[in-house]
Amino acid sequence: MQAEAINTKAGIENAKIAVEKCNIKAPYDGYISERFISKGEHAQPGTAVFQMITSEQGRVDAHINSFEYESFLQGTDYQFVFNGIHYPLTVDTILPVLDKNYRTHTARLSFVDKPAPTGSHGELKWRDRQLALPSSLIVVREQQAGVLVANSNKATFIPLDGYIEGHPVPAELDADTRIISTGRHGLKHGDDINIVSSP
Repeated sequence: MQAEAINTKAGIENAKIAVEKCNIKAPYDGYISERFISKGEHAQPGTAVFQMITSEQGRVDAHINSFEYESFLQGTDYQFVFNGIHYPLTVDTILPVLDKNYRTHTARLSFVDKPAPTGSHGELKWRDRQLALPSSLIVVREQQAGVLVANSNKATFIPLDGYIEGHPVPAELDADTRIISTGRHGLKHGDDINIVSSP
């Protein structure tokens, strides 16, 4: 009899636990954006019941490529751009390790003022503290990336390290440096050039 009583008590406790698992509680304040099952429908443990969106001020999760990591760390004026509107941001955290799925660094940022609509997909922008040249001005000579500048009436090739095709490359040039933009692809170091003033 005692063993039966113990088993019965254990069964009651298990039933209570099972009933408690039937109560679905929101993990945070928000609203339901999509329901996956109907009222009275049987659901197995682990079945998705609904999709929920927080009503609190959101944040921005971004994946930063390795070649942008240092630029992001040293950057300023972070903004989230959605539908042409710029939302100022402040950096909360950025993980120094690579995400195993995206092979990028995960950054989390918060809105400074009014947030963008929850669920928005936009563009993350920031201002790099280090000066850089656009990739369109970069030329490659003897397997070395660099930029051609006007030195008197001669073309001078200045090598640049850290160039990745399609991305700006850090460069330290004097403010009065004249970068050759027109006809640069056919020039090499030491070629004569004719500088024409713009009208």
